Amino acid sequence: MTQVFLHIGDMKTGTTSIQRALMRGSWSGVDQTLCYPVTEGHPYHHPLGSAIHRGDKAAVAQQMSAIYARIKKSGADVAVISTELLEEVPAVEVMRVMRDHLGEFAEGLKVIAYVRPHAERVLSSWVQVTKLGLSFKTQADFYGKLAPGKLAYADRFGAWRDLIGDRFVLRPMIRAELAGGDVVQDFLEIVFGSQSVEAERDLELNESLSLSDLVLLRHLHKHPRRMPQKNTRGARMRMGEYLSYILSAMPRRRDKRPMLSRELYERIRQERSADADALDKAFFSSSIMSDALVRAAEKTVPAEQPLEAADYFSADQIRHINAFSILLHDMVKFAPEVMNVCLTQKVYVTMRESVWAARDTSAAQSK
Repeated sequence: MTQVFLHIGDMKTGTTSIQRALMRGSWSGVDQTLCYPVTEGHPYHHPLGSAIHRGDKAAVAQQMSAIYARIKKSGADVAVISTELLEEVPAVEVMRVMRDHLGEFAEGLKVIAYVRPHAERVLSSWVQVTKLGLSFKTQADFYGKLAPGKLAYADRFGAWRDLIGDRFVLRPMIRAELAGGDVVQDFLEIVFGSQSVEAERDLELNESLSLSDLVLLRHLHKHPRRMPQKNTRGARMRMGEYLSYILSAMPRRRDKRPMLSRELYERIRQERSADADALDKAFFSSSIMSDALVRAAEKTVPAEQPLEAADYFSADQIRHINAFSILLHDMVKFAPEVMNVCLTQKVYVTMRESVWAARDTSAAQSK
């Protein structure tokens, strides 16, 4: 019988790289077959995660029916369902869905999660929501609005272990702790149960943006032509996602990276030290999360980094950015649903292709 794994994130723990590898079959060294039962046009199972999160039973049933049918038809040794949107859903609710809709595969279902150290998670999440168009005045403002359970790791992951025991696997998103120092390699060794599997070494799809890149996206999203209506939200988020892929693929000069301010780091350290210690004791054999929280102090800046475009770009550059901002926002306003579909497809193609045309073109031009 097919062994099914449910990959629940967390967000910002290499999920994009894992999903891209699953979609492309980017590994060798094992004879086992793997089914990644995604719908055409979606590189992940976010429609399912979203439906579960909002409690839409009809949509859940529709998504799960399709997933079950694909797994059943495949006859694969292993199948993976992957969506980090489930990190905000209580374990008991997720498992209820799996038991109700996954048939004979539900009983042996295994769940995999990766967890990023607290301070790193705050920074990476702030970068993510900024590039997708959710603007906060400061990092501290963003931290204050985080969902209470997001960083309560010990309780959140403990609930999974209490529910399904050792069928829940938690791995630290710390390079030195991962198989081969790589999250994709680590994930594949778990699902195939073999160290002989070898992940393809590929360009990182979701490379970190430079600070100036992030400021550019932030400025674009804040443009007066931006349409705040709900029906444009999806298209605006996919626009930010796709633009971030384009920017990270282009050769660039060495530039500053987004960093936490020392003041915010100290707040995180004080508020999350107990959770880091509890997580270490419950899941890991050493104080890796607590040590990571301490080490995060080395990657801070004395004060929050400026986020206004004028601090990074000339007046002429901002004029050009504004012109393209108007063009993009007018396109979204005119056809939000069409733009959402088109940009989602571009994200899908970007994740699927082995070589990015954007990087190839930029590299050729730089010679």
